[in-house]
Amino acid sequence: MRSPLTLNLINQQVPSAVRATVLSLSSFTFHLGFAVFAPAIAAISSAYSLSVALFVAGWFFLTGGCFCWWRYYRHSQV
Repeated sequence: MRSPLTLNLINQQVPSAVRATVLSLSSFTFHLGFAVFAPAIAAISSAYSLSVALFVAGWFFLTGGCFCWWRYYRHSQV
């Protein structure tokens, strides 16, 4: 779900002269976030349980998504 939404937004907002760079940085940050987040969730799963780890992951993504939506909404109203 991330990719179609992100690609659409990038195609609308970024000039074609720098679009490849922006797409590359978008992919890099996604993979970097996964490289950091996945071991943390695995450690929580090992220490507690899979359900606790999935709850923490869900809470993190829900909170982060709400924050990003709020920032986007606030920026689009200006």
